[in-house]
Amino acid sequence: MQLTPILAALRSHCPLFAGRVAGATDRAYLLTLPAPTLPAAWVLAGEDRVLPQRSATDYWQALTETFVVIVAIDDVAAEQEEDAFYDQLHLIRQQLWQALLGWAPDSEGGAIQYVSGPAYVREAQRLWYQFTFSRDRDISESDSRQQRELAALGEFEGGDIRLDYIDPGDGPDGKPEHHLTFNLRNLNE
Repeated sequence: MQLTPILAALRSHCPLFAGRVAGATDRAYLLTLPAPTLPAAWVLAGEDRVLPQRSATDYWQALTETFVVIVAIDDVAAEQEEDAFYDQLHLIRQQLWQALLGWAPDSEGGAIQYVSGPAYVREAQRLWYQFTFSRDRDISESDSRQQRELAALGEFEGGDIRLDYIDPGDGPDGKPEHHLTFNLRNLNE
């Protein structure tokens, strides 16, 4: 899943962040950042959960893509005004939901769903909350190598069939009893 549309949606639909939304690759890296103006949010790719491949002839596999929104809130303000802090956390979650839930950022998958939250870590005057979201999609033959290989083949132009009987006798003897050749090249002309 591309995270750029998620970032844009959060920047435009979550006024509490005042545009302070960025992408990140690692949770541990976030803890090393200098303190930004808070609240702020970072979007990280989550884990993919897949079901077994379901097709015997092409490719079809269900995939649940996840991503997390990690929100940093001022811990000092949270300690001083605990009631207001919980109200702010509720507003942040509400804005995240309004920006993301039910929205399909592209045609490859379904709508975004809320999975869990808020897990948190307290660190250096910041509280870090994690909200997890997901969406379902199918991995199909168009995503697979098989589709490219089939597209590279030429048109089916005909065939050559040789039949070596098993019965009567002791099995195939390597000498075809029947032979059929067919040509499809000129059928549409």
